[in-house]
Amino acid sequence: MKRLLPLIIAFFFLTSCAAMLEREATYISPHEENPTASLLDAYRVNTYSGLCSALGSYVEEGMTEGNLHFPVTYPGNLAVDLEKAKRQLMEEDPLGCYALSDITFHVSRIIAYYEVTAAFDYRVPPSEYMALETIRTTADLDARVEETVEAFGGRFTALLTRRETEEDAPEDSLRRVYDARPDLALGDPALEIVYYPETGTQAVAEITLTYPTSSTVLRLRQRNMLRAAEALAEELAQTPEEALYETVLSRWKLEPEGGSGADAALLEEAASQEGLDRGFALVRQCIEKREGEAP
Repeated sequence: MKRLLPLIIAFFFLTSCAAMLEREATYISPHEENPTASLLDAYRVNTYSGLCSALGSYVEEGMTEGNLHFPVTYPGNLAVDLEKAKRQLMEEDPLGCYALSDITFHVSRIIAYYEVTAAFDYRVPPSEYMALETIRTTADLDARVEETVEAFGGRFTALLTRRETEEDAPEDSLRRVYDARPDLALGDPALEIVYYPETGTQAVAEITLTYPTSSTVLRLRQRNMLRAAEALAEELAQTPEEALYETVLSRWKLEPEGGSGADAALLEEAASQEGLDRGFALVRQCIEKREGEAP
């Protein structure tokens, strides 16, 4: 019996070790709620706001899959909150609304917590939306629109961080560009804007400027317009300031449905009121340039 006792003890020790090795183990590095997604295998989520933040972080990182750990004492209804957070991200958050086509969840119970695997489906490649430019001021928006007008068309997508006033709208930005640069006001392009989301103080905006003719034709038309403006400026250089506007506009006809660019006034000699004003602005700029170059 004395010789059997050590063998019995050894047998129970080895059996206990084997049981420990077969037991499922879960390890989560200690961290604060919602640090950078790329630094962790999983988020530990304790609140609904933490859930929204975690999902948003995965999208910002361009992740196609993410893991979330919820304690069994999570205060909300997990299934309801997952769907609610998904809708909020895809319908109210600019980046989520623009980038995502769907999020699906798989929920598992792991002893003392729930593990949720979130799979993200994107409508645009993460590399594309992660490279979005951010426009914070009206001046920045005007500069970006001006670049597109100078190229005679194109599309750009940007995150607009403010939409509180009308002047923050791209439509008004195009008007300001034309007012400052009447030499670019030609061709009557179509401006299309798609916002993600449609309402709110911030949005991702897809802005497309489309002209009815090619850039080659437009550049030729622009040169002819500038020649006409310079010739008229030379002819009217000595006209008194107070009579200049009426003198210039007497050369053209007001057509309420006519073109809104300076080219309509200078080349067709008939334009809408906007076109007449922009044509005059271009002539006036040419006169000022001549005066500035005079010895």
